[in-house]
Amino acid sequence: MIRLQLGRKTLAILILEDVFRGGETVIDCAYGVNVENIDMDTSFGTRLTLNTIEAKKLLKNLKELSNTVSLGLRTQMNNKIKEIQKQLKEEVADV
Repeated sequence: MIRLQLGRKTLAILILEDVFRGGETVIDCAYGVNVENIDMDTSFGTRLTLNTIEAKKLLKNLKELSNTVSLGLRTQMNNKIKEIQKQLKEEVADV
């Protein structure tokens, strides 16, 4: 399981770009990111728990979106990309 903390701007962009989908159709299951668990705190931070496959989908979406946003948000997204990649490597090393 991959655990990730997202800021409010990054989460808002992902929601506006329809990255998280309900999983009702085959397309939603194939391209949408299905989150295992979401925890929100009072500072508008969001903690997501994702399966490995879903984390890879989120990683792909973050890479695509990071080229289209402002510099400050791009930095935040690139930090999340590195965090996901690190956790994916750790998960592979544990197996």
